[in-house]
Formats: sequence, C-alpha cells, structure tokens
Amino acid sequence: MLTLKQWRRARDITQASMADMLGIHVATYQNWEKEPEKISVSMADKIVSILGIEPNEIIFKSDPAEAEVTA
Repeated sequence: MLTLKQWRRARDITQASMADMLGIHVATYQNWEKEPEKISVSMADKIVSILGIEPNEIIFKSDPAEAEVTA
C-alpha cells in the first residue's frame, strides 16, 4: 500500500492538477496529503477513481505505520 502522495507521484500528477480534478483549492489538497484522515469518504472515492486504484491500495493515515494490519 502507498500513501496518497506516493500514488499521485507514481501517476505523474501534480498537486495542482489533482486539486483541479477534485474541484478543490490546491491548499486543501496539500493539507490532505499531510493529514489524509481528514478526507471525506466521497472525496476518497473520487481520489481512487482518478488514480485508477482500489480503496484498499491506498493509505489514508498520516502515519503509514498506523495502517498496518497485524495478525
């Protein structure tokens, strides 16, 4: 699993372009990359659609270690 920032970079999308595609201000998007847990479910759905990934392929946590699943 990758973070929002990692997926965006992997798709060669700028923060400004991503914000435009989501219909939000670039500063809002930049804050989401720092604090992804603040993203609403509906916006998270749009993000995964834009990135062309499944929701379980992205980490919506500030600290990726918090998202690890332990058995």
